[in-house]
Amino acid sequence: MRWCILTSLVLVCTMLAGCGSDVDYSCEINDDCVAGRLCGPEGECIQQDPVRIVTETLPDATVDAEYSFTLEAADGISPYAWSLTENPDWMSIDAGTGTLSGTPDQVATGLAVSVRVEDSTTGRDNYKVEELSIDVNLCSEGDTTVCYEPSEGKCLEGIKRCSGGDWGPCGDSAFSTNKDHCGPDCDACDEQISDRCTRGACACGDGAPCTGDEICCEADCVDPNTDSENCGACGNNCAEAMQNVTNPHCADGICAHDGCASGFLDCNSVPEDGCETEVSLSQCGACDRDCSVITKHVTELLCVDTAGTFDCGYQGDGTHGEGCVFGHLDCDTSRANGCETPADSQTHCGFCGNVCNALCRMHPDGNRYYCGCYVDSDCGPGRRCCEGYCFNEYDPAHCGNCDQNCHLLVDNVVDVLCDQGTCDYTTCLDLFLDCDGDRTNGCEKAMDDDNCGACGFSCGADARCEQGGCVCDANMGNCNSDWTDGCESNFLTDEENCGGCGTDCNVQVQNVSTLYCDGGLCNYSECVSGDYDDCDSDRTNGCEADLQTDNRNCGECGFSCHDYMCMGGTCRTICSAPYAECDGNLATNCETDTSTDVHNCGGCGNDCGFKNYCCLGTCSLDPCQ
Repeated sequence: MRWCILTSLVLVCTMLAGCGSDVDYSCEINDDCVAGRLCGPEGECIQQDPVRIVTETLPDATVDAEYSFTLEAADGISPYAWSLTENPDWMSIDAGTGTLSGTPDQVATGLAVSVRVEDSTTGRDNYKVEELSIDVNLCSEGDTTVCYEPSEGKCLEGIKRCSGGDWGPCGDSAFSTNKDHCGPDCDACDEQISDRCTRGACACGDGAPCTGDEICCEADCVDPNTDSENCGACGNNCAEAMQNVTNPHCADGICAHDGCASGFLDCNSVPEDGCETEVSLSQCGACDRDCSVITKHVTELLCVDTAGTFDCGYQGDGTHGEGCVFGHLDCDTSRANGCETPADSQTHCGFCGNVCNALCRMHPDGNRYYCGCYVDSDCGPGRRCCEGYCFNEYDPAHCGNCDQNCHLLVDNVVDVLCDQGTCDYTTCLDLFLDCDGDRTNGCEKAMDDDNCGACGFSCGADARCEQGGCVCDANMGNCNSDWTDGCESNFLTDEENCGGCGTDCNVQVQNVSTLYCDGGLCNYSECVSGDYDDCDSDRTNGCEADLQTDNRNCGECGFSCHDYMCMGGTCRTICSAPYAECDGNLATNCETDTSTDVHNCGGCGNDCGFKNYCCLGTCSLDPCQ
């Protein structure tokens, strides 16, 4: 007897989570919990009845009609997973929503439907099976459908009604207007000669069906052999079907034309679709005219339109080599065959008609041809003869005289120049500077810590020059954006720039007495009072937990109130409406009825003032009813 009493006390204590001992609510499956409890998603036993199916009957289905009905379940722990263990072939179920769907194809009575629902737990009581049935009728009671029947050479249209799951006779008849059910046999009208059903008979527009070769198009009988908008068939519009042509027309039921529009060709040998091919490089003026085969030695092929006539060509003045591949000229006046003449001939040296007195040579730069020389007089005014070549006086390779090569004298520049016999340049190469003011030797100074980006610009302390810009040494930063004092911030110790510019420990670290930057990370000595603690073990944000109000750290780190609330460092019961904790005295706990209290009407602190009554949580001038 004493054992039974002790066991009952233990069970009561377990259910009330009290009796001064720790109770283990943890679980993995339902079998780990006592009866009446299930294993919740957070691994704790919770009070919950097993899952059940609420739906008791299924509505009837109709032959050839889409069926849809959603089953209902309750209790257990959602989400639910649905399945069918027995069902008609036409029926399926959505596993997530429990919706039955499908289209039956024949009448049936009492078809078995076995439904299973499973909740999200594992183990005992995690599923339920329900045996249901369904009837399939030919039609639904009260439904109507259109019916047709012939009468005296016409077709009548009526209504059939569903009664007792079957269709009744065709009634309420009138002449049919449906061209799929028309004429003496209620058959479909011939679409070639008619387009509608009028008073139960086939017709074309307002008249009788078409005869002879005519066909019915848009309520009119037309001749498909000559009508260009209905050539060979209704809607075959020659102007729309034939592309890019002149004078499209209909001849013997086939679309024809007088010729192609400018810029187009008929290359597929199908006259009916017109001129489908646009003039291009591969078909320039004719289907077999390929410019890549005809036009030689040009940098860019063109198909040129000259007053409506297309021919191959190129861009530029080929007589001077423009548009030609280097080493070729166009000297025969025919642009269609490209640049046919070599540019190194003595009669066409560098450009057409340039006859050399001595010889035709390629310039040392390799980018042009011109007449060679033996003496300066062979070259003409403003030019000199150097080693058998004529050069301009401003040529950087022979600047001022044949022996002064600026390319060898001017260093680290983008382009070398010759300016009135003196070497010069355009701009310095990246990472080089001209600090001596002498343009004849180029940009002699490579950028360094004392000349970073500009001559004389120093990066300062704890910094260096990389790729033309100042960068800080490891763990240092230029947080004031002023290079005159270099990289003034030490990321390992600077409280206002701890680990990087702008990382201020005074902002990040909460509720502490003393803070500091330690090795690039914010840190502190101790929390400001007993009301705060460092519960996330992250010293960079200080003492973030308020032990007086934090439900996850109530009174001490890691103590969770679960379904209760933390007040004054102690877990308290959550008040049930309309009661609330308004006086701040935890001993009284939920003492205020907010539905009647004029000083806390509808919520703590909401004083009704001159309104003397609180009625169901709303201040009122009049007494409550």
